[in-house]
Amino acid sequence: MSEIERRIRNGRVRWVARYFDPDGTRRAKTFDRKIDAQNYLSQIVTSKLHGNYVDPARGKISTGPMADKWLETQGHLKRSTYARYAGIVEKWIKPRWGTTPLVKITHEDVAAWISSIRLSAASVLYVHRVFSLILKLAVRSGRISRNPAHGVRLPKNTKTEKRFLTAGEVFRLADAAAEYPIPEVGGSTAP
Repeated sequence: MSEIERRIRNGRVRWVARYFDPDGTRRAKTFDRKIDAQNYLSQIVTSKLHGNYVDPARGKISTGPMADKWLETQGHLKRSTYARYAGIVEKWIKPRWGTTPLVKITHEDVAAWISSIRLSAASVLYVHRVFSLILKLAVRSGRISRNPAHGVRLPKNTKTEKRFLTAGEVFRLADAAAEYPIPEVGGSTAP
């Protein structure tokens, strides 16, 4: 059951939206306008019906601690991969998002941040991947309802064209290499 209650304090009208979460805990949120309270309750009812209700209090955790929790779950990685992920978290994610609550991260903010990173396309893709994986864990943990990094437009990772030697270049390389002595393999068996 949900309801909206009108309150007047200091001559100001406020609207309190009350509802029960799926665990049976009574929740309330206050709004300046009745329509905002009604819309909020509609969203709550819909999310409960679809089974994707997220407790708003769980999303108030800052991104920095969530990134640390995510790193703790990465024990299956090779040491080098783990070190690279940890480096990305420390250098790129925590400075920008460390104190930002998960629920305050928007798709637009992530897109602007990704666009501002001045690295190679491959490195930007890697930074985005790590951030998206952190937010994916937050979704699976019931802290946020969706991943705001999903669908962000990323730079194209253009591959450089491979260059092969021509037959003439191979012969010139072989001639130049002939000037250098070839070391013996396995050592000498001379008496």
